[in-house]
Amino acid sequence: MHILVNGARLFVDVANFGLVPGPHGLHEKPTLLMARYFERCVPFYRHRRDRPPADLSRVIMRPDVALHFNGPRNEHGRFDFRADLGRLRCPVLLMAGEHDPIVPMPLAEETAAAIPSHLLRFERLSGCGHQIHGDDPERVFGAMRAFISGPDAPVMAG
Repeated sequence: MHILVNGARLFVDVANFGLVPGPHGLHEKPTLLMARYFERCVPFYRHRRDRPPADLSRVIMRPDVALHFNGPRNEHGRFDFRADLGRLRCPVLLMAGEHDPIVPMPLAEETAAAIPSHLLRFERLSGCGHQIHGDDPERVFGAMRAFISGPDAPVMAG
């Protein structure tokens, strides 16, 4: 069983958020960049402003990991698993926010189109941004519970 939440590549115009600290780009000062990114970009992950802000106190900051994926080798920019999605053999729940600035709906739809339709449950979440569980926790966790316990849920060996 797979659950993909906004499962696609990351596209962020970091220059417009003042995140590029110098001529060498994102890899020059990764700790500073992570702090600035969390301060300036993460608030846009939520669409609903009436919900409490995300609690980031449990987030583990790993600049070395961020540097690996977002640094000079551009690992995240080359990561594209869509060609392999057609080989899935288990049920998939894919959820995407209609107001997601990181993974726009056309990208989520492209991901959904690559998954065998008889295995896919695709939830388009109106009123949600990238952080769907923060924008509409009742609907998101309800969909996950229904998917996991539904009639097509796999039987777990005890």
